[in-house]
Amino acid sequence: MSVKVYTYDDPKGWRSHPRYEEIKGAIHVCATKNVAEGLRQAYQEKGSFEHVYTVREIISAMQPEWNSAETQLQQFLRLSKVLKEHGARPTDESIKESFRKNKKEVLETLRLLAYSGIGPSDLAKVLLGREDLSAKERMLVEVWHELEKQDSSYARLREEMRSGWSPRRLHEVLDDISPDAKSTTPDGHTLVLHGFYFVTPEQQRFLERLREGGMDIIFFNLYDARYPETFGFTRAFITERYGWSDDWEIASARGEEGGLGDVFLRAYEEGSAPTSGTDREIVAYDSFFEFMNKVIVPAYPIGGRPEEGKTQIIATNADMLNDVLSQYYPDMSTGSRNLLRYPVGQFLSNIHAIRTADGFMLDADILMATFTSGWLYDPESGKNARDYTGQLRKILPHFEGCETLEEWRRRSDELMSFYEQVLSPYEKAGDGRVLKSMRSPFVRISQFSLDRHEMETIRFFLRQLDFISKELFRIEMEEERIGIHFKKVFEMVAKYDPSSHMELEEEETRILETLNERLARIEDDTFFLYEDVGEAVSLYLSGKLDPEDTPIVKPFIEVDGEAFKEGKEYHVTGLDERGLPLSEFALPWPFQPETYEALSEQHQVLELDTLRNKSIKHISRYLFYITLEFLRPRCTELSFMRNYLDKRDMEPALYVKQLDLTVVPADVSWNTEDAPAHRENAYDFEAEATTGREGFEGLTSSDFLMEYVACQRRFQYGYILSEFPTFDTEFHQQFQYTDLLRVVKRTMPREDERVIREVGTLFPGWTDYRKRMIAKKYISGKWMKKTEKQDAADGIKINSARQDLQLPGLRVDRRTKLRAEVEDGLSGWIDQIEEKLGKDVAFKASPSDECKYCPYQDICPDVDPLEGGGGR
Repeated sequence: MSVKVYTYDDPKGWRSHPRYEEIKGAIHVCATKNVAEGLRQAYQEKGSFEHVYTVREIISAMQPEWNSAETQLQQFLRLSKVLKEHGARPTDESIKESFRKNKKEVLETLRLLAYSGIGPSDLAKVLLGREDLSAKERMLVEVWHELEKQDSSYARLREEMRSGWSPRRLHEVLDDISPDAKSTTPDGHTLVLHGFYFVTPEQQRFLERLREGGMDIIFFNLYDARYPETFGFTRAFITERYGWSDDWEIASARGEEGGLGDVFLRAYEEGSAPTSGTDREIVAYDSFFEFMNKVIVPAYPIGGRPEEGKTQIIATNADMLNDVLSQYYPDMSTGSRNLLRYPVGQFLSNIHAIRTADGFMLDADILMATFTSGWLYDPESGKNARDYTGQLRKILPHFEGCETLEEWRRRSDELMSFYEQVLSPYEKAGDGRVLKSMRSPFVRISQFSLDRHEMETIRFFLRQLDFISKELFRIEMEEERIGIHFKKVFEMVAKYDPSSHMELEEEETRILETLNERLARIEDDTFFLYEDVGEAVSLYLSGKLDPEDTPIVKPFIEVDGEAFKEGKEYHVTGLDERGLPLSEFALPWPFQPETYEALSEQHQVLELDTLRNKSIKHISRYLFYITLEFLRPRCTELSFMRNYLDKRDMEPALYVKQLDLTVVPADVSWNTEDAPAHRENAYDFEAEATTGREGFEGLTSSDFLMEYVACQRRFQYGYILSEFPTFDTEFHQQFQYTDLLRVVKRTMPREDERVIREVGTLFPGWTDYRKRMIAKKYISGKWMKKTEKQDAADGIKINSARQDLQLPGLRVDRRTKLRAEVEDGLSGWIDQIEEKLGKDVAFKASPSDECKYCPYQDICPDVDPLEGGGGR
């Protein structure tokens, strides 16, 4: 059918365009969601622009099976099995391992080739005759041949793409996408395309199918005839060479006098120097966190709701910024909202990560993630693992060296036995924290600081995790059928659904329903390897729930959609030397540029990828022109960050320097009058604060005050914000180990070897050699024969050796001095603490060489930089 190309040079002036009446009632297909939003805002009204869609939503709806996450999951698992079984030559084993590590990229490449109408035989015909073919490219041909024997989805797609799609089919799909009745019926045979300043191979193939099926195509593109060197790159994509048209109808509505965008392009097109002394500024933020605090948080309050449509942030490095922001805004769209952002996704992903090629494996990160997900639950006691993450963190040192799930189970049983047989006699109902911190010689060692019931609960959840894993994966098998396994997943989700025992947010309930619907669709008799399922499920769950999600920070390549909008404030950032011109797009893995170019000579549609990279500087100028010319200057802040991630001391982009924009620091540009008097999303710590004697209870203990004298900040962390401090690093616990050796040796007449053996069982993650070498230095000597004196607490005699375990690493004379200072000025220290608590006075740090012995060195901002970190 017919193809026409119309242009405009004013995004907001379409109503006076000579072709406006012709196109307004058609079906409008936009390259991005941002362009679609812009058109709806600027031009949608009764009878005009009522039928606006994105190309992505139409592609997904026209080919739902091919584009579904379930199909891609199955393709990934089949590919993984083929790669595992691929008989590579001995010299190619490292290449095979590279393919195994890049399975996701390999799959993306094969899907692109298949969509482009290329099969393994076509690929072999072009590549295998080349002398410069790499080993990776040769293996790609081999693997794809093997894969297509087991996976017919690629061949089915190629067959589907050989014929056109009728207007009737398109209308049926559009009715499903947007079932709401419109006031007008669209021109059934005309598609108007917007925002296609470049075309991808996938878009090209899709649009060809519509054209061949009977649709008339009209490209309606931004083009300014005054600057052919910049705008001309779009003509390379929309040309008769690719089945479109070289006969462009170019409209000009703008006068000669424009804005800063015109100044910018004249410098390139005519060689004229930009006007000096421009009043436009570019703001230099020192870091991402400064940008976040001054721009992002005021516009998107953490925990609050942004003002709809008021502020838009655009960046050349949007992917990086959104990735970081997802940690601060887990419940908001950062362009990557997926099942992994929700507890059910975390749980499923980590359960599948347990089953590897080496069997059932477990580490602290997986265990902690399953606990925090809320999906481990004891129906009898009503306890949820989510409430025991702090206790779990305390006992992790005991599991050092554990790798398999069985090792974790066995070690937890041993720890539980120690609690029951050794620690239980030290527990007494009603003990306050002073007695708790003194009564047992083990309580300052983090893994022995829980009470017995807490340990029992954690062991229950660990056993439950073991049971679920063995229920999901057949122990004796290395592979399973895809359909059977995901039926088990479906049943597991139903069985352990936390909504039966806890109230879920409405969004999480909806997510669970969506997941169940998706899991029920997976039916496949193909076998997959258990060792691959963890990565496959993670990729499946990481897929966007909504491909049209609007991120907090939009990518710079979508700035063209903002040219249609009004009433927004813009922050365009990333305008640094690395941000502009934009970087080239990565070619499909593992192709070399020359190989991919040779392939595109035979399969023309792939030329669009290389053409896009050849046009990257023109695309960058085109987008920067739109930013300067169509985003109102008084509503737009241009900026860059001097430091972010591994980038340091960044300078403004070359384009910025050519325009001689004034660089101003963020603290100068920041309008303090507009800043809120207080952060609305700031946490209300006063609601949690204790007052008077309630917060002072138990703080008069001499043991506690020794730490106040040593460092007030350490005292605050340990006794104001916690019950009492414990030590969880190997560095600290090696001192506690020697102190326990001394206590046992002094109180029990036993041989050295037996003492070392019995105390050593408390640290099962250490090697016997390490324990013996530490003990050898401390197990003998005159000081071992010294008798410790007894102190009294609530009428109970307690060995003063407890202070060695409380203050590991400090020398005896230092402990003695601290104790003397406490006893000499007891009332004064108590008065100081009471005053600080009553008047909210800061507890000051005392940085020194003792920082490395402090359990809070990793969180204290004032730790001595030369001494802190010794424990990690």
